[in-house]
Amino acid sequence: MHDIWPSYRKYLNTHFEWSPQVLDLVSRARETLNLPSNSTESFMALHLRRGDFEGHCEWLKPQRTGFTTWATLPDLAHSTFPPSLAVTNETSVYEHCYPSLRRILAAISHQAAERPHLRRIHILHDGAIDHPLVYLQYHKLKAALMDPGWAERNGWKGGPMVQVTQSSDLPAGRGELDWKVCVDMELAVQAGAFVGNGYSSLSSQIIALRLSRDRGSATDITLV
Repeated sequence: MHDIWPSYRKYLNTHFEWSPQVLDLVSRARETLNLPSNSTESFMALHLRRGDFEGHCEWLKPQRTGFTTWATLPDLAHSTFPPSLAVTNETSVYEHCYPSLRRILAAISHQAAERPHLRRIHILHDGAIDHPLVYLQYHKLKAALMDPGWAERNGWKGGPMVQVTQSSDLPAGRGELDWKVCVDMELAVQAGAFVGNGYSSLSSQIIALRLSRDRGSATDITLV
């Protein structure tokens, strides 16, 4: 993977683009959800990978498996939220694969404490009828992130989040539901900072797209 990264990065930068239909929905989502992107104000993105991932992470523990594909790039060596991943330790594998909400909040705080222009966050998640608890976890995160007391205790300059949105808020109309994952990905690519899961193929592809864009940097990426 590392050997082909330079050429793949060039391919993504030069040739990859979403379909016009996806880009139209991205534009509508940015406007509807009030997700700005300029020099004074932007938003953060979080990939909350839950759903069936809990069982997958349990299976990975004894396999002693590390991060996937582009999340292993050397550029991201310092992007893992501490403690660092120890693949020989089953507890460490699970902690990074299926992080607690407390750990996720700490990772968000790592980016937000010194970035007062990031006071909106869009949360990508896989909540569904068969995974309803994902919505509960989303609302727990939202409550903490918008709590002034919590932000003050964690040293956030500029106060708490003023807005928290989620995947189900995307303004997808009839015939557009299958594009929502692509739209979520592009929003995460355009975000001022990204907190992702190093074990998730979706997070890793968002990382690849972010790093391939002009001025793409690993400093605004945190892996839980």
